[in-house]
Amino acid sequence: VTGLVPKPGRIGLVYFADDKGRIVTEMSVVRHDENLMTLITAAVAQWHDFEWLKWRMPKDASFKLVDRTEEYST
Repeated sequence: VTGLVPKPGRIGLVYFADDKGRIVTEMSVVRHDENLMTLITAAVAQWHDFEWLKWRMPKDASFKLVDRTEEYST
């Protein structure tokens, strides 16, 4: 993530960069509390962004990445 993640109770636009610092995607981040966030991306980028995040997740991550697109889309 480039820049700052919003404080709990806030929403912000966050950019995600690759290892060379190039912007790969941007998402809105809703920070519900210290440990719960919702990432919102463009519909056309949903598959790309989810796969990119899964690929970048640490193997020993203490968090889960869950795709809830079907719960909110029509």
